Amino acid sequence: MNEEGINIILFILGSIAIFIAIIFYNSRPDLHNCYSCGKYLTVNAHRYWYKVNGKNVPYCAKCNRKSR
Repeated sequence: MNEEGINIILFILGSIAIFIAIIFYNSRPDLHNCYSCGKYLTVNAHRYWYKVNGKNVPYCAKCNRKSR
């Protein structure tokens, strides 16, 4: 197996891992929905985590500013 073959295998495995991570992220609303307003938070969105009933929940930046 040469270097080109190894690179292709790593590319395929990396693509599969990213695809699985995206599916996992979108299947968990407690990771991508604001607890207060329900807004969808993208992967790049800044989250503020608060503990509610012993569980960490995300808040979007807008709801965090309102709660201050």
